[in-house]
Amino acid sequence: MSAPVFSRTRKELEALGWLEVVDSVGPVKVFRLTPTVEAEREQPAAHLRVVDN
Repeated sequence: MSAPVFSRTRKELEALGWLEVVDSVGPVKVFRLTPTVEAEREQPAAHLRVVDN
């Protein structure tokens, strides 16, 4: 994944409530994956795809 695609996807996931910043060490942010009820109702952005194992 290219850096611009990753950055855009991360911002969208934060806006939808799926990612939460929990800490930072200098310029490095630490995220937690936290789907909320609101996030589960939202439709993912067009370029985001669900990956199944």
